[in-house]
Amino acid sequence: MCVRHFVIRASSSSSSSKPNQTSLWNENSLHLYNKQSFLSKPTIEHIIPRRLFYSAQKRDANNPWNMGLCDALTNSKRSDFKYGDVYRLRHDSYEVITIYDPHRPSVINGYIDYPKRIFYPSYNADFGFIGRSIIHMLSTYPYLYSCLDEIVVHPDILSKWSQYPISDYERHHPLRTYASNHDKH
Repeated sequence: MCVRHFVIRASSSSSSSKPNQTSLWNENSLHLYNKQSFLSKPTIEHIIPRRLFYSAQKRDANNPWNMGLCDALTNSKRSDFKYGDVYRLRHDSYEVITIYDPHRPSVINGYIDYPKRIFYPSYNADFGFIGRSIIHMLSTYPYLYSCLDEIVVHPDILSKWSQYPISDYERHHPLRTYASNHDKH
């Protein structure tokens, strides 16, 4: 069994010369993969990886239904790996993505199986949000069905995850709220 832990420590300052791509979120925003507040700079996570969108439809990847918020480490580590069901996780070879803060217990954001290119969100991830987002994207962009096996390990995950109750994260998702309000005007 080979289990590796990758740890990021919370930083007290975050300065950047780039415009803040996450300015739609505030200090009360929650992490997609652990439903907790952020210990490091948040980034926008594409639920369905951008590489799976046809070159002529790359803009479809930026649909608000395809975006969530997570930390830079988890976003980078997940890369374009497909989702797996953490309740089916085999304890043989995976990496644990852990966020460490000396003022509270460590937080696990997910598990990665590099040989199989699978990302398992942590047990307290917003599975309903992820499942409903993928289903919405598949119904909006049917060409994505051709790469369903690169989005999730088992298609039955989607029906299971979509049955989770709507969370506060999903209910107040700022990009979806912004897009809905913008469409009304």
